[in-house]
Amino acid sequence: MRTQLTHSLITTYRGLLDYDNFEKHISKVNDPSFLAREYNEIAWKMATKDKDMDLAKKYSEKSLLNVDKMMEVKKPETTRIIFLRNKANYLDTYAYILNKLGDTQGAVDNEVKSAELFNWENLGANENVVQYLVNNKQFEDALSKSENFIKDKYGSAKMDSLYKVAYIALNGDDTGLHQALENLKNAGNLSYIEELKKKMISMPAPDFSLKDDEGNTVRLSDFKGSVVILDFWASWCGPCIASFPAMLKAMNELKGEDVVFLFINTQEYDNSDEKRLEAISKTLDDKFADFRVLIDEKNNDQFLVGNLYNVKAIPVKFFIDKQGTLRYSSTGFESEEKLVKELKALVNVLK
Repeated sequence: MRTQLTHSLITTYRGLLDYDNFEKHISKVNDPSFLAREYNEIAWKMATKDKDMDLAKKYSEKSLLNVDKMMEVKKPETTRIIFLRNKANYLDTYAYILNKLGDTQGAVDNEVKSAELFNWENLGANENVVQYLVNNKQFEDALSKSENFIKDKYGSAKMDSLYKVAYIALNGDDTGLHQALENLKNAGNLSYIEELKKKMISMPAPDFSLKDDEGNTVRLSDFKGSVVILDFWASWCGPCIASFPAMLKAMNELKGEDVVFLFINTQEYDNSDEKRLEAISKTLDDKFADFRVLIDEKNNDQFLVGNLYNVKAIPVKFFIDKQGTLRYSSTGFESEEKLVKELKALVNVLK
């Protein structure tokens, strides 16, 4: 109980940026995992608020020191992988702070370490590497890395912008820029689609029948002949709600493509019809009025359609082709840009 209270106080004072009390209580803790996380959290909050940047750097360094202590003890490989991902995030924080303090070379060096721990598969870390290279006027490296990222499926609006900056800095003007970027983006799209195809599955999509939020019966098999995207969500699920603007954008951009979006409300805490409809109404304002919402039925402790599709975590999306075959699933939400890109690419493959 004393440990729990100490941790609670540390978290509270960290949130308040009350450094004196934060340090007073964190000095009583010996768990390097907790220390690494809390020092990183306070350093990140300080940096994003541009407050006491030298102290933020000190805290970030303590975070990295403690994550290295965690790595000194022999751990199972799965745990070690988690620690390495944590270290990647903490290095990203440190690089962000160094960049703000004007140490752009230090920012480059530490962001590269972060990206390496992510196996160069984290879009945010990749973008930051190029951003810090540009800030440090290492335009040749910035152009080379951004070229590789864009043609290797890690392109984004920000990456395109950084590529343009580096290109013009090296060439003096934008002659040939548009065509060069188009070629890279076309190669990147092909690479991305091929990567998606490797992850595709092929099994009959379980059929189901549910009521929508207006009381109409909707059956999955009614949409055979169209690509169907099932989005499982709940009103309490932050990432679910955060993904809705991206889903709306994708719906608008895919109009006319014979695609059906079904938003299946599941795993709600209060399962009375009235309470669920109220929660749905509060969650989906006028912006999302076009969402077709289905109400997953509960039987004892199981949500019927969620159970049919083995839903363990939300948000999760299932992609069904025109023949009624389940081809792909995607869990979680990272960014609007990534989700819209994924949806459009998959529809293009399945249509």
